[in-house]
Amino acid sequence: MTYLETGFLFFALAIIGYSNGSVVPIAYTPELGVEQQQLQSRNVKPILIKLEDFKYPPHSDAEVYRAAIGKFNACFGLNTTAENMAYFIIGHQLPISKSNSNWLHMEPDIVTLSPVVTKLANSNPETEIRVFVSDESVDCHKLREAVSSIFQWSVMTFDNNMGLLKALTEFKPYIENKRVSYAICDAGKELGFAKIMLDYLLKNGIYYGSEIYIYTYSSMIKQSNLDIMEEFAVAGAYLGVITPALSSSDIDAVNFTVRYIERLASHINGNGDISVSGETVQFTSANFLKLIQSTEYMISTDIMDVTLDFSTSGELQTLSFYFCEFKPYNCSPGFYKVKDNSFEIGVKLNRKKTVKLLVFQDMTFLPSFEDMEISMAIQMIKIIFTSDISYSYEIVNVPSSSNVTVQETLVKTLNNPQTTYTMSAFPILLDPNLDVQYTHAVLYDGIVMIKIREATTVNLFHIFDVVSGFIWLCVFASLIFVALIFFAIKTVNDHQMKQMGETPEDDDISLFRQFFNVIYQNFSAVLLAKVLVKPKQPSIRLLYQSYWIASILFVATYAAALAEQRFLVRESPVPFDSLRGLAYNTQNYRWFFIRNSSAVWKMKNSNDAVLNKLVDDAITKWPDQMYAESISEAAKRIEADNNLILISSRMEAEQIISGECRLTKVVPALGTSGIVEYLYGIGYLFSGPNEFVTEIKDKINFLSSSSTFEEIEKRVIGLGDCPLSSEEIKMMQTPFTLRDFGGIFIIVLIGIVIAFTVAGIEFLLERYPMYRQRQKDNMPEFGSTYVSEVISIQDDGIWVRVQETDDTVFVNASHIKITRNEDGHFNLQTGGLVKATYMGNDPITTAPIYNIYEERAFNP
Repeated sequence: MTYLETGFLFFALAIIGYSNGSVVPIAYTPELGVEQQQLQSRNVKPILIKLEDFKYPPHSDAEVYRAAIGKFNACFGLNTTAENMAYFIIGHQLPISKSNSNWLHMEPDIVTLSPVVTKLANSNPETEIRVFVSDESVDCHKLREAVSSIFQWSVMTFDNNMGLLKALTEFKPYIENKRVSYAICDAGKELGFAKIMLDYLLKNGIYYGSEIYIYTYSSMIKQSNLDIMEEFAVAGAYLGVITPALSSSDIDAVNFTVRYIERLASHINGNGDISVSGETVQFTSANFLKLIQSTEYMISTDIMDVTLDFSTSGELQTLSFYFCEFKPYNCSPGFYKVKDNSFEIGVKLNRKKTVKLLVFQDMTFLPSFEDMEISMAIQMIKIIFTSDISYSYEIVNVPSSSNVTVQETLVKTLNNPQTTYTMSAFPILLDPNLDVQYTHAVLYDGIVMIKIREATTVNLFHIFDVVSGFIWLCVFASLIFVALIFFAIKTVNDHQMKQMGETPEDDDISLFRQFFNVIYQNFSAVLLAKVLVKPKQPSIRLLYQSYWIASILFVATYAAALAEQRFLVRESPVPFDSLRGLAYNTQNYRWFFIRNSSAVWKMKNSNDAVLNKLVDDAITKWPDQMYAESISEAAKRIEADNNLILISSRMEAEQIISGECRLTKVVPALGTSGIVEYLYGIGYLFSGPNEFVTEIKDKINFLSSSSTFEEIEKRVIGLGDCPLSSEEIKMMQTPFTLRDFGGIFIIVLIGIVIAFTVAGIEFLLERYPMYRQRQKDNMPEFGSTYVSEVISIQDDGIWVRVQETDDTVFVNASHIKITRNEDGHFNLQTGGLVKATYMGNDPITTAPIYNIYEERAFNP
């Protein structure tokens, strides 16, 4: 029933239209994206034809029509040879570059906006570099080709996002710290590519302060697209989005074309003729096309009025687009006139004026130009220049001169009448005598002294410094005392053995040698050493004892060093605790500064006698060593000379010590923290119009009063404390080296020398017969036979006394080579003589081993 009613309505409208003579027959087909319901107008008569009827040559059996509408593409050829038929082309299937005079594009693609891209890219005289970024679409590639002459760089889409991110990272050094204008082409409907690109620009640090224009088909009245842009609008760049007029409208291209045909139908009179350029002519397809190419109409949509003024070549003379900027959000229609190359937009581009931030190398605020993003200055700048400020910034390096301090150059540049919108990139020393505008003090600084944490003088016996000589005396005294106790116990034990009829093992040596043996064994006990070989020669014993002494020293000093590192904080003392004490010290302490330090500027511009003396003495006595260029250089110089002091500002000292754990502040007596002298305020300096200075000043004063800058200082610089514990500092910065253990090697070397000396003396003594006789009498030789007396006979062996060596030994039954009696006992008698052959010592007990043979010649 609904279709019947709709058909009846169209029939009624057609009768009314023909009766009034203002109906335009329009050919259409659903196969080209147009439905009959979309052509509901009293000025339009829909003519349904087959798709193949549009092909050349025409053979349509349908009614006569004066124009056609649809998503035409080049493969149909379009019947342009019959009556110069007007084809209202919707969609973007047919490129505008392949155009004929009767091809009328009702919704131009973004390629036609190339003049708009050129205008916007060149609209800001401060722009230094222009970059075009394109997605993978054909339309964006064609737009890039059309405007490539004005863009220095083009960034093409990669197959994966990581490739795009890497390309932007490599691209960053070429545009860093420059005014950049980006043109991003996103042919999608949801701003997907544009969002990814903006995110990558932020991650690479090349977003802030730039101008970004996005050309897209995405609707800018769709809330999701607005949310995407609002998310990036607060990040510090100017954002503008440009779409073709119909892309951001709720009206589709067919409805828009119907409204245009209704305006054209007003030229048809009651007789069925039309008026073209004031002349009444027959209503034909060719004359209707002439009417289109000779008139101009503003067609209203829900967002703007779109100008349609086709030329005789079929091109629009006015390009209509929709322009939106953000922060604040504002949208307006825009028009580009092809004839006179004029550009019109309904909003004033809300570009921020650029403030030149004068910067020089200052360790507190700019550790290095390569790491500016983590510097204190950049973080303070980003807090100041947020989206609510009418200015953006550009960092400009101040040239330095060896004859003039860089701070003085900075003030001179600010006072230059040709400079506008200029300020210091970070707070510096405030001097009321300077003829320049400045804020109140945003932070307070002062002057401190930095020294080496622990003396680094090289000493071969440095490891022995951890304990005093008195402690070492106690160590050796305790060893001797223990040796005396052991010796007393041994003496009592030997006396008891003699009463029992046993002879002690070392009964035949002097008491001095026995005491020497006790000390030898005592050292072995201290080291928990089990000595299997007990040397008797003095040279070997001296050598062993030298090694043992070195080991004891190593163990004791290592334990003492660990205890000292764990419980003691050893500082290298200085004989002063103030700048006055340093200036008038008599112990050859010298000082130096870090170049461009605010403390140096304070001292040079001060009338204080102490500060003047410190600067003058450094200039006159050691001018070539007066400055250090970096923190690492300052640390190396202090380590190389324990009498060298670094004078710096408080914030510089806190940053230095936070990274250089080998350094520390000069602490006064009974104090726990370094003293800060000569406090002074630091603030921002300005140059520019009053409205600029007032706005920035108010923002800085607000941030200062809310302690924002102090929080940034604590977060970036810290509290001036090394993050490592005292033990970790020593183990990391001053580990033990071969130099520290040099004393141990010297002790071992002395022991070896003594051993060789004693060995030489023994070699010389061997030349005397008395020594050889003593050696012969006392030392059995392997395989030699000695006369021995049987002392006692047991079941498992016998006790004999070797007469030549005077040794009493027990001989196991297995070593007795004498025949047994019938009762199984050895044919031996107590007091009898036997032959004892020496076979060496037992490897475990070290007791001598003898084989016993019967010797009848010795017995009566």
